[in-house]
Amino acid sequence: MNVLSEKISEKEELLFQTTLKLVFENGFHGTSMSMISKESGVAIGTIYHYFKSKDELLLTLIRHIKQLGFEESFGKDNRKLDYQERFKLLWRHLYEHLVAHPEFMSYITQFYSSPFREKESNDSICFQTELGLFIQEGQRQNLMKDISHDLVSSIFLGSVMNCAKQYVHKKKKLKQSEMETLANIIWNGIKS
Repeated sequence: MNVLSEKISEKEELLFQTTLKLVFENGFHGTSMSMISKESGVAIGTIYHYFKSKDELLLTLIRHIKQLGFEESFGKDNRKLDYQERFKLLWRHLYEHLVAHPEFMSYITQFYSSPFREKESNDSICFQTELGLFIQEGQRQNLMKDISHDLVSSIFLGSVMNCAKQYVHKKKKLKQSEMETLANIIWNGIKS
């Protein structure tokens, strides 16, 4: 099943939301299919109709979360703006998305700290691919330093994730001026 090219059903959405909640509370290994069934009210056989295994459910869910992040950031990209402004808006949109959905951030963090990360297929990494293309675009226009895409991605995504985590832990959302300041600091570090 490829979530990136198909709409998800209401039942799949319910299973995703339930899984997010249970993984947040119990971790990956502490969350069983029977717990998901009980919490969601969806029969275990029905869950297996949608997902062959718990692994498939968890892998499909990370693709879904990344797709939503992609839509909330790159889906709002306005190519009529100059590149620097697009860079800052991309950062802000992703930050606001993660702050609005702290369960996504928790899931992403747990996923990439677990053995499941090794099972993720490369074709599901649409956000990182698009970010890499965005970075290439800036480098082609000589607007960004010619440094590794992985390094720029780490700086970009790391700052977004850490700022969003601060909100989750301290309940203090960045002000517009603080987001602008941080985006400028990042931009000034990577611009040509």
